[in-house]
Amino acid sequence: MMAEEDDGMQDRLDMTPDWQLKREIGLLKLLAKRIDMELKPRIHAWEARPDHEQGMTEDISGAGGGTVGTIAIGRDQPDRLEVTDPVAFGGWLAAHQVTMLGGMPAAVKRWVPESEAMSQEFLARLVRNAGGELPPGVGVRRGRAATVTVRLERGVVTWAWTAQGIRDAVRLIMPPADPAGTAHDNDQTNEGKVEQ
Repeated sequence: MMAEEDDGMQDRLDMTPDWQLKREIGLLKLLAKRIDMELKPRIHAWEARPDHEQGMTEDISGAGGGTVGTIAIGRDQPDRLEVTDPVAFGGWLAAHQVTMLGGMPAAVKRWVPESEAMSQEFLARLVRNAGGELPPGVGVRRGRAATVTVRLERGVVTWAWTAQGIRDAVRLIMPPADPAGTAHDNDQTNEGKVEQ
C-alpha cells in the first residue's frame, strides 16, 4: 500500500509545475523549521521533569485517546578513548617501549609519507605519470553529489505564524487564478461533483 501511495505522490509531483514545487518546498521548509523551534523546548521541558529518569519510555496519547507513539530518555554513554593521530601515538608507544598482550610491540616502525606527498597536486601528478595507476595505499574517494539546499530568511519563521503570515502561506500553496479564473496548473478534479 505504501509503495502505491509513493508512486501516486511521485506521479503528482512529476506533473506539478516548477513554480508550484518551489512554493511547496518553501512552505514545507518553513513548517519544518517552525516545528523544530516548537519541539525542542518541549522535549527539554519534559526531560527536565524530576520524575523522569534515564532509560524510561512513556507512551504519547493522541487527541482521540489512542497511543500515537512513545517518548524515551536514553542513557548517558561513557566517554571513549580514540586515536586521533596514529603517527604521534605510535611514536609515543615506540619511545616508551609499550607492548601488547603476548609481548608484541604496540608500535612498529613504518614509512610515513610527508604531508606534501599526500596533497592533491602531488598525488594527481604521481598517478598521471604512472599512466593512471593508483599506488598501494592510495584510493579514490568519490566527491559528494550536488545537493539542493533550502534556507529560510532570518525572522521568516517567527513572522510566518502571524495572521498575515498564515494568510500569505496559504496563498503560497494555492495556485493563483489566471484572468479566465482557472488555476495555472489546469488541474481538473471531480471534487464536489455528485454521481447521478
